[in-house]
Amino acid sequence: MAPPNSICRADIRTGLFPSSERTETSVPPAHRTWVETLISRPCSSHVCQVRPTPASCATSSRRRPGVRRRKPFPARITGRRWDVLAWNRASIALFGDYGALPEGHRNILWSMLMRPDWRSLSRDWSAEVERCVAQFRSEAAPHLDEPAFQSLLAELNELSPEFRELWARQDVRGRTAGLKHLDHPTLGDLELEYSWYQIGDQPGMSLCLYTPIPGSRTESVLRSLDLDAYGPPGVRTEATPLDGAAAVSAPA
Repeated sequence: MAPPNSICRADIRTGLFPSSERTETSVPPAHRTWVETLISRPCSSHVCQVRPTPASCATSSRRRPGVRRRKPFPARITGRRWDVLAWNRASIALFGDYGALPEGHRNILWSMLMRPDWRSLSRDWSAEVERCVAQFRSEAAPHLDEPAFQSLLAELNELSPEFRELWARQDVRGRTAGLKHLDHPTLGDLELEYSWYQIGDQPGMSLCLYTPIPGSRTESVLRSLDLDAYGPPGVRTEATPLDGAAAVSAPA
């Protein structure tokens, strides 16, 4: 059995993303089409092989997420600093358009702490942000001296009292699958299972899938969405200034 905090792995067949093309905050342009396919049809047999889901990575034995859906459920790809690199229309419908955010702020940790719409979207924001900061510290530990990480941490330390308090605790926590409870301003109460998958041999890139319980109100709501009204999906293929940002003083 896998360790309690392990991340499910998705093995990409095609050997994409050579190390020479990797950036922290963008998807290599040559792979844009592949990434768009991945977030539109997450984990279809044409794109990747998903190993049998460990018990620790499954919140329910009733389903496996993201297999051949006519209307895809929310999916996004993040880099090792948790910058959002790609997202689909369903993700826009629930979490807003990452493409509308300024460079440097298309980031999960920043969004959790600094976006009022995300704060009101979560039914238990305090518990969720506490978990988020501890998970980020665990994953970011090897990279805290890098300029891009220093820049993000320094900004949050300056602007967010909650971040200062939580970061000072030095709590660490592995990323897990689970249930996400949302209070959406137009779609109402939603409950989604979420799972994380490492992408091929890219230790810093992961795919997050959100799937409703079959037969639930959430599934009905998501399947009824006019996803064309939320387009277009996004794939970031340009390196941002953060790749070469000057180091600043960040909290330890």
